[in-house]
Amino acid sequence: MILRRYIYDRDMIYTWGIGRVTLLGDAAHPMQPNLGQGGCMAIEDCYQLILELEKVSKRSSDVCLANEIASAFKRYEKKRMCRVSTVHAVSRLASKMISYYQPYMNFGFVPLSNKSAVQITHPAVPIAQAVLQFCLPQFMAWLISGHG
Repeated sequence: MILRRYIYDRDMIYTWGIGRVTLLGDAAHPMQPNLGQGGCMAIEDCYQLILELEKVSKRSSDVCLANEIASAFKRYEKKRMCRVSTVHAVSRLASKMISYYQPYMNFGFVPLSNKSAVQITHPAVPIAQAVLQFCLPQFMAWLISGHG
């Protein structure tokens, strides 16, 4: 039996909090499960938020505590935005790639059924392959490595 379930998504919001209230994880940046990074992003958010709040607890007095907490939340948001928006975009791209996947790609001018014919490939294909072979491993290591 094949069960089909639709996954609904929304765009990421670029302001996660107001004053002494902030969001983290899926509340701030929901992701599709294609890369398995949603929970990881929430853990990284918590880690960054703890780092920012520890700075407040070490240097602040009770008088300025509310303003310092609001500033810590803004710093947390600013430090997380680049990584989260990148992972969110890659997750969405992976979803689109999965939905449009075809088991072959034909860049030539000859039908695939005619296997004896020589296909003429587009000159950009070998260049794109070389760039992907070089850049993709580094990007995936950064994506999976976590906080950084």
